[in-house]
Amino acid sequence: MFGSKSVVGIDIGTDKVKAIQLKKRGNKYELEKVGIGEIHPNGGRESADLHSARLNAVKQALESGNISAKYCV
Repeated sequence: MFGSKSVVGIDIGTDKVKAIQLKKRGNKYELEKVGIGEIHPNGGRESADLHSARLNAVKQALESGNISAKYCV
């Protein structure tokens, strides 16, 4: 896929962002890495900038899982 054997999948939920990295092996994909980020790390839901909180959670999920693939599906 796209000349690379690894791809990223991201799930943005209400409280958490989950990111996975899949690696192609033959004609199957295997789970390679997993990362999780919290959208409301301090427990408060009254985020003045929810977009920014989600973006930070995506970054946290990618970093915590040490995800390095460049293509997202």
